[in-house]
Amino acid sequence: MKTLIGLSMSFCIADILAKRIDIGSVICIVTNTAFKTPEEALDYYYDNHWKNYECRNETRDLLKVLWSLIYQPRLNNTDVNQQYNIGFGHWVNTSNGTLNRKPVN
Repeated sequence: MKTLIGLSMSFCIADILAKRIDIGSVICIVTNTAFKTPEEALDYYYDNHWKNYECRNETRDLLKVLWSLIYQPRLNNTDVNQQYNIGFGHWVNTSNGTLNRKPVN
């Protein structure tokens, strides 16, 4: 069942790559980034955030699968006031609206 909204591309993709979060539970990932392509995100994050989980090609494939679920408000509006702050967690549980740092499936 889809119950999670992610708030950080780097942290949320890392959780999925590490199998801490099932991709089927992700409604979307709302992020403060402004990448136009999955390849641009991969080039930016892979070496520092994702290289310990999967090979680059598998990570690219995951990004391509998730790309339609990744919402980047800054692509359309550079003055975005986000409701949630990832300082309190990077997963929103839609059943109760809480933020969590650790995945809760």
